[in-house]
Amino acid sequence: LRPVQGTRITCWVGGGERSEFLRQTALLANIWTGLGAATQSVVEPDRHHFNVVDGLADPDHPLTRTLLDE
Repeated sequence: LRPVQGTRITCWVGGGERSEFLRQTALLANIWTGLGAATQSVVEPDRHHFNVVDGLADPDHPLTRTLLDE
């Protein structure tokens, strides 16, 4: 795979996840960065895989802003 020119990638994970989820997210961000994609990685405190998307309900939440700004 190669990133689409001009595409930015955000890897978002909850800070309350098990260490393996955190490791996989960091690895994914590292791989995309190595392929030349503009990549950022976010670990949101007090979130896990069931509620990490809850921020999308708030138009001012950083997750929503990141999605809409890209």
